Amino acid sequence: MLVGLGLDYDIFLMDSVMEHRNMGKGGKAAVIEALDQVLLLLILLLLVLVFVLLLFVFVFVLMLLIIILIIDSVMEHRNMGKGGKAAVIEALDQVITLFILFLFVFVLALLVLFVFVFLLVL
Repeated sequence: MLVGLGLDYDIFLMDSVMEHRNMGKGGKAAVIEALDQVLLLLILLLLVLVFVLLLFVFVFVLMLLIIILIIDSVMEHRNMGKGGKAAVIEALDQVITLFILFLFVFVLALLVLFVFVFLLVL
């Protein structure tokens, strides 16, 4: 992802420098204008990259927690004297409800990110 972002940055920057050079500006002035023009886009791309990486970490930790909750819940239901199938079904019911809640929070966080990026680009 970082290589792709670096290549995109390079393309955006060089394209902008060439546009300013074609408008008759000098080398330093063209680079400065291009950096001013591309800087907001680069900051937004970096924010999106960091946010997506944090979401991947969040999902990974969430999956580990779900596995732990399933195991714990099955053991708890078995200790209460319920059979194997009933314990597994009740444990999965609890975990699926929790997973749907976390998925809702995940989608809401993505929506907030996209609205934030959209408002900054305007």
